[in-house]
Amino acid sequence: MKKTAPTGEFGCIIYAGQEAKTEILNGRTNGSMEIYRFIVAVLATWRVTHLISAEDGPGKVIRKFRKALEQTIWGDLVACFFCLSLWVAIPFSLTLGATFKDCLLLWLALSGGASLLERATSTPPPLYFEEGEDQDGLLRKQHGVGERETGR
Repeated sequence: MKKTAPTGEFGCIIYAGQEAKTEILNGRTNGSMEIYRFIVAVLATWRVTHLISAEDGPGKVIRKFRKALEQTIWGDLVACFFCLSLWVAIPFSLTLGATFKDCLLLWLALSGGASLLERATSTPPPLYFEEGEDQDGLLRKQHGVGERETGR
């Protein structure tokens, strides 16, 4: 159901002004968000999150910031890319969304998009990792390797 404009000489002008203001503030035309705004917001969310969680920054300012937060409750947040992306996505979603529902969905979508980008651009962890020699007491060691001979 479409809203009708108020009648009267000044009513139409005020209504048209409010509609234009709403479209300008929300960055929307014809009630739909442009896809490029969403893509740019995902890229910006990924960039800011990656800068804070994994990079040193200019003059190692970001690394010093992370180091200062290590001993606080915020230390774990800054160390985890996926946790941090949820917080970084909030201002971007508030900028793009027109309603509370839009902001909530954009918040999760922006964080999810940043997480997908992070997984696509980071190196995967090794599938197999060997920590050195096991110290198993049941196995004999070779003579002369790591032990002194007892002279018997």
